[in-house]
Amino acid sequence: MKCIDLDDFLADVAQRKAAAGIVDRDPDEAWQEAVARKVRKLERLAELAESGFTTDISGLGRYERRRLIWGGQPI
Repeated sequence: MKCIDLDDFLADVAQRKAAAGIVDRDPDEAWQEAVARKVRKLERLAELAESGFTTDISGLGRYERRRLIWGGQPI
């Protein structure tokens, strides 16, 4: 069995990712986007609570919660 050098392996992975059009994202940017999504979700839940919506959503599935919170809008 042929042993591959780590640098060759990483170069091969980078070449395959480039050929497939996969771009690495900046981790800080991805983190900021995730935090912004969480803030929007909490703001939306606060709006629902202020409007009198008091249904417990903890028993709902992921997709049902999304549909209920966002009303079919893309997140």
